[in-house]
Amino acid sequence: MDRTRAAELHQKAAKLDRKACDGGDSAACNSLALMHSMGWGVAQDDARAVALYQKACDSADAYACDRLGDAYSKGRGVARDRARAAALYEKACTGAQVGACYKLADALEDGRGVARDQARALELYQKACDSLSRREEVIPLSAKWSGWEEVIPFGSVWVDASGAGAAEACLALGHYYRGKDEVRAAEMYQKACDGRLGFACGCLERRPV
Repeated sequence: MDRTRAAELHQKAAKLDRKACDGGDSAACNSLALMHSMGWGVAQDDARAVALYQKACDSADAYACDRLGDAYSKGRGVARDRARAAALYEKACTGAQVGACYKLADALEDGRGVARDQARALELYQKACDSLSRREEVIPLSAKWSGWEEVIPFGSVWVDASGAGAAEACLALGHYYRGKDEVRAAEMYQKACDGRLGFACGCLERRPV
């Protein structure tokens, strides 16, 4: 399938997602937000993506809160506000969005937008790391009509089945334990390596014997 056909299918998906989002479907709002962020089938518009993620987050959609936190953290489509980003990651983490737990832990460790809290950061890193399971291919746009599989080569991404950020959390724990508990550090690096985080595999190779 050529890209012209892919664009047509993205436009069709955007139309259906817009209708579903207007009807209160948070998954459709997330799908449409991603399309605006990427410029798939709609005009590239970060501010519009933020508004859609906000709508879904207000409906207690943890994924949307996580993505909204990213927008505030990076200042993409909205003024940069690390305190707001941390609050959104907290909300998303409570909603079992593993990546948000990792990002909140990272913020707590460095004191970005929140008071520095090493103990809480370690707790959240461990929570995220413990969720590491496997990777599977998922489609980040809602499949609401037959023929969506035609778009897969243009729209699919690799993510952790348990949530992106789990392997990174294991890596962070490996760094923390290195020099304090080498056995524990190796265990965390190995888990991150098994989670397909190549840098963690390198850390294992560079460990002192």
